[in-house]
Amino acid sequence: MGGPRARRWLVAGVIGASLVFAALASLTALATPPFSSADEAQHASYALDVADGTLPLISTPVRSRIPGMPGLPAGCVVTPDRAKAGLAAARATWLDDSRQRPVPNSVAREIAAAPGMPDCARDLIRSNTALTYTANHPPLFYGLQAVPLTIGIDHGHPIGGFRAARLLNVAIGVAALVAVAWLVRELVPTRPDLAVATAALLGTVGMFVNSSAQLYNDALAVCTIIAALAATVALLRRGGSPARLACFGCAVLAATATRASGLLAAAVLLPAAGLAVTLHTARFPRATRPRRQAAPRADGHTDPGNPETERSASRREAGGLDETNAPVLAPPADTAAGAPVGWRRRIGYGVATAAGGAALVAGGIGWWYWRNVRLYGDPTASGLIARMFPIEEEPLSSGEVLTSRTFWWAIYRGFFGRPRLLVADGRDLTQIPKIILWVLATGLALAVLRRVARWCAARWAARRPRPDRPAGWTATSRAREPDVSTTTSTMASTMTRPSPVSPDTARVRPREARTWRTAAAPAAAWLVTALHVAVVVATLIGYVASGGAWFARYLLPGLPVAALLLAIALGALPGARRGLPTVLAVLALAGTCVLMSEREIAFKHQALRPLGVRDRFESALTMSGFGAPTTILWILGTAAAAGFALLATAMWFLSSGAVPRWPLPSLTPRRRVPAPYRPSLAEALAADRPPGLGRPGGATRRESPDPAADADGQPPRTAVRAL
Repeated sequence: MGGPRARRWLVAGVIGASLVFAALASLTALATPPFSSADEAQHASYALDVADGTLPLISTPVRSRIPGMPGLPAGCVVTPDRAKAGLAAARATWLDDSRQRPVPNSVAREIAAAPGMPDCARDLIRSNTALTYTANHPPLFYGLQAVPLTIGIDHGHPIGGFRAARLLNVAIGVAALVAVAWLVRELVPTRPDLAVATAALLGTVGMFVNSSAQLYNDALAVCTIIAALAATVALLRRGGSPARLACFGCAVLAATATRASGLLAAAVLLPAAGLAVTLHTARFPRATRPRRQAAPRADGHTDPGNPETERSASRREAGGLDETNAPVLAPPADTAAGAPVGWRRRIGYGVATAAGGAALVAGGIGWWYWRNVRLYGDPTASGLIARMFPIEEEPLSSGEVLTSRTFWWAIYRGFFGRPRLLVADGRDLTQIPKIILWVLATGLALAVLRRVARWCAARWAARRPRPDRPAGWTATSRAREPDVSTTTSTMASTMTRPSPVSPDTARVRPREARTWRTAAAPAAAWLVTALHVAVVVATLIGYVASGGAWFARYLLPGLPVAALLLAIALGALPGARRGLPTVLAVLALAGTCVLMSEREIAFKHQALRPLGVRDRFESALTMSGFGAPTTILWILGTAAAAGFALLATAMWFLSSGAVPRWPLPSLTPRRRVPAPYRPSLAEALAADRPPGLGRPGGATRRESPDPAADADGQPPRTAVRAL
């Protein structure tokens, strides 16, 4: 399904998915108490330091500048030099092998005891959670969040500015859904329903909703990394252009300036962009302009002073041609399409593209990672942070983490929210993750089976003999049929100048090249996507193996690919040609997200545990300072209902034309192809008569046999004599 109608429904479906996500995330952003989640105070402190014009360090203490924010008093300022001195003392403790292995909180104690540290900081820095340990990430996200936070503090409404910063993060999450739809549209261009379904499924995953509803940089990281991946896939499928290359460069630069994981993504995407340019640069982009010949004068003669005109006239006289019988020749094929580019030059263009992207990243944000190397010893500072927050004295090895079923099951359950809250309030939600896994496995198996069945049916139909095909016709015979347009242009080019290759060879080679590039581009796009997911998973495994604490949101940049696989699985279930399985799955995930959100609120406010779902949300909104909680719930519920209606309608129309059918045998009998008509002798003679005196020639309807015909099938002599 394609065309403007499909694009309209695609846009409508993404808008519907965004409305559902925005309603869920806004409810979480408004009802969740400030700074009740881990790392939110550190992210807010980083943004406020950026607003003050300074870049914090991992050793910079958090200052309480918003009501309810933990940390040092707002007037207790620790300068960057003092924080750097404390960091140096802590690193010396870690690197000294002769000393006893320090406990995690020793970093905070070393920083508090550093020379020049104010007395207010010495007494209050007791654990590493009092430090801005998120300062290893680049400052793009914090520069955006600094705007609403600073406006709220300057106007005397710091909590209002904090809520506005959360809602800004919700808007960033909507942009991430748009980037995900773009990626799926580039990966599977013939299935617009998958783009809508993937965005809707991702927008109802509890971990993505919670991360987008609070001050975390994960939503912007997903948005920028997925946008860079989508731009790379577009380059691989359609080749390079100034607009695509500019979009790719901006997305990669934004990804590396948002989160440290963006640097690892750029290491995969930059070579892929160079490969895309290498694959698609078959000819020069600009065609050679043909020479402009002088027009003949009114008397029929040309300008004798023009050497080009004189040479053209001499050629026409030598060949016996004049202005009237000279054939109109088409321009050569290489003139219309540009001169071919050799493989060495193609590889050079690809290397230049990758090097240009690397130079853009190095010039834009390279200074930040070089700063991390000088301060912490590595570009991402993951080693120091893993030592600050270890979860075990003897961490697991990479192989043990990779093969641990308990670890991956805990990670998977973390996508739905806090794992311990799946069983609470007498309602067990642990079966929902299991059901989704069963649906994923069953749907993918059905999708593979349907693909194989369609391939077998197509091969069988291609090899099946038909009356309208000559004997010996095979499936490859169609590819060997001559192309009229290509043959005409080739003949015209050979008339203008001789070619060392035959016309048939010159005609076949471009088609073979197009077929090879057409097959290589989608495979390369899926390979790059798989490498991106592998890098995300390997990053988590390496961080846990080094002793760091694990969170499911570390896998959020790879979650859109998992949502795409789930959308493909749902598209193979019964009722998929109307989008019913996808709509039901989105509804189930959204309901689970709401239940997990209200359980999270009750977990943080123990006084709300005896209340029901609606009463918990209303009480949480009232405690957050909103005077009309019921009105807010009605507005968000109406937006979610409108989004569901728009999503269901878009999936209904998109799936009907995009989801492939099963190759089942038809219940209606197949129409037989009529045999070619052979006119009789009487009709052949009648074809020579003037119009109106008999049946015209070339009739396509077979006449019934003449009962008066002879035994050999010929008409009687009387009929011939009458004609």
